Amino acid sequence: MTQGALAGRRAVVMGLGLFGGGVASARFLARRGALVTVTDLRDADQLAPAVRELDGLDVRFVLGRHDAADFDQAELLVVNPAVPPHVPLIERAREHGARVTSEVGLFLDHVAGTVAAVTGTQGKSSTCRFLADLLAGCGERVRLGGNIGKPLLAEVDEIEPDELVVLELSSYQLQTLPDDVTRSRRESPLRIALFTNVLSDHLERHGTRADYAAAKLRLLELLPEGATVVWPANADWLPERDALPAGLRTLPFHANSAAPAGEDALQFGAGSYRRGTLDLAPLDATPPLPAFQRENLLAALGAANALGCAPRELAKALPALRGLPHRLADLGTVRGRRVWDNAVSTTPDSTVSALRALGTGTTALIGGKVKDLDTSELLEVTARHAARAILFGQAAELWLDRFRAAGIETHAAPDVRTAVTAAFELTREGDAILFSPACSSFDAYPNFKARADDFHACLKYGTAFDPSV
Repeated sequence: MTQGALAGRRAVVMGLGLFGGGVASARFLARRGALVTVTDLRDADQLAPAVRELDGLDVRFVLGRHDAADFDQAELLVVNPAVPPHVPLIERAREHGARVTSEVGLFLDHVAGTVAAVTGTQGKSSTCRFLADLLAGCGERVRLGGNIGKPLLAEVDEIEPDELVVLELSSYQLQTLPDDVTRSRRESPLRIALFTNVLSDHLERHGTRADYAAAKLRLLELLPEGATVVWPANADWLPERDALPAGLRTLPFHANSAAPAGEDALQFGAGSYRRGTLDLAPLDATPPLPAFQRENLLAALGAANALGCAPRELAKALPALRGLPHRLADLGTVRGRRVWDNAVSTTPDSTVSALRALGTGTTALIGGKVKDLDTSELLEVTARHAARAILFGQAAELWLDRFRAAGIETHAAPDVRTAVTAAFELTREGDAILFSPACSSFDAYPNFKARADDFHACLKYGTAFDPSV
């Protein structure tokens, strides 16, 4: 959709939000001459920082409510990913002829560069970081964005045709992509779709794991012929081969088993990350990584190779890889204890991976707002690998009996600060402490990052704790 195609069109941005996507969409449309209305159920005071970012642009605001007339008259409706895709007003706009899209949809319509999209339940941010660093280390011009930090729509006009874009996409973003991206498959900017995994999460939005997987797999619909799909081999959510769009190449990665002979697949070889019979890079070219991060790196190496990076270049790029904070980060020794920060964990699965990576004897800090997810593996692995668990937040109320019934020494704390204090009082020098909440942060924090920041502050300052509780 060209700049001229947007000029004079009635465009509604549904959900301004405070994370940049709504602002980027409104600014993009207004600068192209669209008649922009921004509407959000939150009021002007709540959205003041975002509203200020649109000062000077010809944008009409409807805040604290939605007006049905705006949706009836819209020719283009840009939906914030936080808005469920089937709310009545969206369906109403569609029935009145509006094209329904999102900030990511606008970006894919207009970007000039080549895009590698990454999604999954766990590991997508780390994999994006690995892939971006590998590509940069191989001499490519790279941009990184999407769900990992910033909406790239704000930069779309600056992206040159020879640039590579690593784009992290959440299930919410994929679910709100348009039914038909304006570009044909032949013109699509996507060359890579990388899926790390699909586990149970966000079921309050998607309903079932199958529906959650279907939202992730929408990415396949946007791939042109010749694009490469990198995903875990033999996963139970993979579509049948004959259900894939025509002309796609698949590059499965085998994390825990050998690939069949002759298969174009990724696996761990004898001392190397390998694609088929080709050694992509030596295993010892990076500092020791947890098993799940090695899997993420294997997938990223395969994607980089599919984009043209030769093994010799990849091996040179590996030492410069940067990890992301809060992904089983080793914080070193704090008051004699080895402290690990896995604050990104908001599901039981991610805490299970962290506990397995650390071995036995860890004191695990787990808590927050409980999700309606299976905890049986979390209980089993905590009982096997942790010396004790300290539950905080809502989890301290709902999971305490469950953990103790599993034979786990379990203590309850009202909040993160008290839990950290407890961890130091219940351990001694040489012990390990793992902060891996396994729950969402929304009982006490706006997001996982705010909870992580509080954890770091609490490593120095705590409150009194009664170990008898």
